[in-house]
Amino acid sequence: MDVVNGFRCRGATDREYAKQGIDPAKPEDGANGGNLKKQTEVVAKATADAIRLSAEATASREQAQARAQALLQAQTQSGGSTPPPAPPKDRVQAAGDVVNVSA
Repeated sequence: MDVVNGFRCRGATDREYAKQGIDPAKPEDGANGGNLKKQTEVVAKATADAIRLSAEATASREQAQARAQALLQAQTQSGGSTPPPAPPKDRVQAAGDVVNVSA
């Protein structure tokens, strides 16, 4: 029996756990006394949130594309002489936006 990183070790496996900062008596807790189950739950929740947000972004993008397609179709059917609707006043301009600097 020996001591590695402050942990009592009985064999080679215990020594390997101790070198990684894992208590050989409670290896399920993970490194440095953290709870591996809790860490897994946090990672799973973060992954689920990322997937949900990605799906919402995809749906929002598809809705915007459908609105743009409908607007384009309406303009081509009316002869294209009507200008597109002005963006809302509170809209932040993005890269590539056309800005009227003559005003």
